Amino acid sequence: MIMKRFSQLRNYVARLPVDDRLRQLKTLLPTIGEKAKSHAKLVLVQAVADPYYLSLFSAILCEMEKESEITPELLVFRSIESEMGYGIRAALKRSFPYIWLTSRQWIRMYEGVSSVVGYRSVSWAYPVEDTLAYFKAHSIWRSLATLKCLEQLVISNIKCGDLILDTYLRFKPAATVNLKDPFLRYLIWQALRDVFRAKRYFERKRPQIFLSSFSGYIQHGVAARVALAYGVKVVTFGNHLQLGKTLGPTDFFHTKNAENYKRDFLQCEEREQLLREAQVQLESRLSGGVDDATSYMAASAYADSGVPCPNVRGAVIVYLHDFFDSPHIYPDLVFPDFWTWICFTIETLKSAEIPFFIKRHPNQITLSEDVVVDLSNKYKNLLFVPNGVTTRQLALAGMACAVTMYGTIVHEAAYLGVPSIACARHPHADYDFCHTAKTLAEYESLLRKANALVLADLQLVKQEVLEFYVMHNLNLPSGQFKAKAHLINLWGVANSAQSSAQEIADVTFALAGDSGFKYFVRGLLE
Repeated sequence: MIMKRFSQLRNYVARLPVDDRLRQLKTLLPTIGEKAKSHAKLVLVQAVADPYYLSLFSAILCEMEKESEITPELLVFRSIESEMGYGIRAALKRSFPYIWLTSRQWIRMYEGVSSVVGYRSVSWAYPVEDTLAYFKAHSIWRSLATLKCLEQLVISNIKCGDLILDTYLRFKPAATVNLKDPFLRYLIWQALRDVFRAKRYFERKRPQIFLSSFSGYIQHGVAARVALAYGVKVVTFGNHLQLGKTLGPTDFFHTKNAENYKRDFLQCEEREQLLREAQVQLESRLSGGVDDATSYMAASAYADSGVPCPNVRGAVIVYLHDFFDSPHIYPDLVFPDFWTWICFTIETLKSAEIPFFIKRHPNQITLSEDVVVDLSNKYKNLLFVPNGVTTRQLALAGMACAVTMYGTIVHEAAYLGVPSIACARHPHADYDFCHTAKTLAEYESLLRKANALVLADLQLVKQEVLEFYVMHNLNLPSGQFKAKAHLINLWGVANSAQSSAQEIADVTFALAGDSGFKYFVRGLLE
């Protein structure tokens, strides 16, 4: 019986990938074959278990190979995301044998561009180091007194605290971190292991380029930050606003850098044309359409549902985030997580006797609704905006102010004539149409006068909002607009269960053949 089970397991591994669409896709995507040379540029690429990134990275590496001799290697980063929660089942699914088995499918999928594994986040290669790391993780865990201590945690000169915190929220899953939870100790241990393996690899190999999906969470962020520490060019593809983002030593977020939008807008060519296009796209979004900037959403937050709007005249609207999403995608957060933020916001508005409503995130996951129930139990008689009511309806009904940590609601509300309050170095921070708090005291002060804030010059505000929209969504190097459209199309097709392998491959080749895409890849090699 044991031999039979072992034979079945061996046969299962041998025929990976088992998914028919993936098996066909592997034969259709562009390949570079075995062309490693001693003087070639070494490129490390995440072996992301996703047909979108498989297709995108295959296209990038094949175009790189046309321009220069390259040797791609794979980062098998699968670790924490192997399972949600914490317990025996989760421990088994995060163990090396299970991860090795389930990773085989995707390593084989990437064989068209590389069959060499650079390193793995989870392995049995370093038993002594991993054992010592566990005891160090336990010591760190026991010493944590506040969320701020966790948020600021540094491991071997690599900032990891925010990555650990966000990973806990997502994969526990929980709305806030319990500092006494053994799962937190496990995450610290995994961060220590990731830092050790990444440093060992980057010090020994020194690749020229590291291609990554995101730079958040432990499994993405540690490798990206260690690579930057060793002077490696790190390019992420975690947002749809640009083809790819090259990170920097202090800008290690995969979100678009918005620090100099106002200054850079003055250097744009054809500004008037871009402003007109921004107006068309933004007004389309506010009328229920889905523009490129919100293509990640399952449905428009402004779709007309016919739900009547409550009486919100003079009231503040607090816009919830998805509690299990990564909060640290922007720097300088005033709060460590969305739960801490919403609790402080509710308590401050109640204390100031300011009327307010809470609006759920339109695309929040099911677990977030459970947190909303917890919120309702913690604070009695909370008023919620009915699902389906849009911000356009709320603005017409006389809402006083929008409150968020850093959401897109900031420029949407401003365009509709409503002031807003935020509390991070968010994409709108360069503009005056949002009141941005940099400290807890500033945030509290703004909340206490939230229903008295006004936008003085609405025409100027609309102009600034359109300038922001241009810089955030339309400001691309010449020739890359079509490539960006192909990229968004690839994301949609690859993430649709109805799409065939041939459709995914066709869009991949359309992207790879675009002149703007080729120009972008040449820039990566410089």
